[in-house]
Amino acid sequence: MPLLGLVASWNQRVYSKIVDIVLSGRIDVVHFHNTFPMISPSGYYAAHRAGAAVVQTLHNYRAICPGATLFRDSQSCVRCVEMASFGPAIRHRCYRGSLFATTAVVGLNILHKSLGTWVKQVDKYICMSPLSRDQFVAAGFPSERMIVKPNFVLNDYGVGAGSETTFLFVGRVCEEKGVAFLLKAWQRVPSNLRLRIIGRGPLERTVESCAERMRNVEYLGALPSEEVAKAMQEARALIVPSLWYESAFPLVGIEAFAAGTPVLCSAHGPLGAGVIEWHNGFLFKPGDELDLCLKLKVLLNRIQAPCVATPERLSRQSTPPISITRPSWTCIGAPCWRLNGYHCDANKCESLAQDWHVDTEQGEARCLRFELECWRSLKGVRPQRLLLYR
Repeated sequence: MPLLGLVASWNQRVYSKIVDIVLSGRIDVVHFHNTFPMISPSGYYAAHRAGAAVVQTLHNYRAICPGATLFRDSQSCVRCVEMASFGPAIRHRCYRGSLFATTAVVGLNILHKSLGTWVKQVDKYICMSPLSRDQFVAAGFPSERMIVKPNFVLNDYGVGAGSETTFLFVGRVCEEKGVAFLLKAWQRVPSNLRLRIIGRGPLERTVESCAERMRNVEYLGALPSEEVAKAMQEARALIVPSLWYESAFPLVGIEAFAAGTPVLCSAHGPLGAGVIEWHNGFLFKPGDELDLCLKLKVLLNRIQAPCVATPERLSRQSTPPISITRPSWTCIGAPCWRLNGYHCDANKCESLAQDWHVDTEQGEARCLRFELECWRSLKGVRPQRLLLYR
């Protein structure tokens, strides 16, 4: 553990390797998705030393919250940001419940904040939502380097027929994702309403136990993306019961829209911004079982089966009427998903991939025209090779 803490702060081996790769490949931009724990912020320094620009996508809140989720004791927590101190994190052992491990992460953050790493060594930050951007700016990150780019879907599996009584949860099976809350709430719903849960995580045994006791709960574990897409198409609605401040409207929610499936989700942060009630789903109070059940009842009573959020199927009479006119959600300049089209412009993405040579290491590369435009502005030239770290 002491060695891991040192490596997470500075990994000299990775530093040397990135310098060699960038120089030998004449790479213009290095895009990091996650540097914790093994790459470390030394990767930023290495890329800059070799003459490349640095882009970091902020998928979580690790740099301002040792637990990475702004979540503690079953509720959202921004104490470290508000107090400009990691004292609360150490006191509550926010990283893996360990005082030593939390102190190591805090030390990493304090070290690189004092060195100016977050300000000097990253040329552009890509945030997944305005809320995420605001939290980082409040913690001292440079606002002028923050860009917001929401999630999007690339593969369009088409709109499904839906189901009258089957609901779906897809995601990490953990406390902050609200799966335990969802299972507790499901004890209140009629027995003919079926809940399918897809994903893995620390609460797997709890979910398995509930699935054995409750006949209307089915736990499927992790599934290939094609099977997840099929489950989306077959569901009456996707339920996103997250208790923490998600860094973005989740990809599973957008995939549900792509399948023509409405979304029931917690009404806070980016989640609340992604759902327009009576258009593509409903919102409920985070952690409120009764409110979730109420919105389930509204969904069942107001939208006639099959319950999928397409113009054809939402055009039925209901009271109050459900509008079928939805604004387009466009990820500026990028392949995007649209609420009224439920698909990404795959042709643009394919042509984009042909125009750019993308190297990947430790993860999947995604060609995003919006990000490429940002990268181009960094150096004033069209990058020819990109190195992505995930």
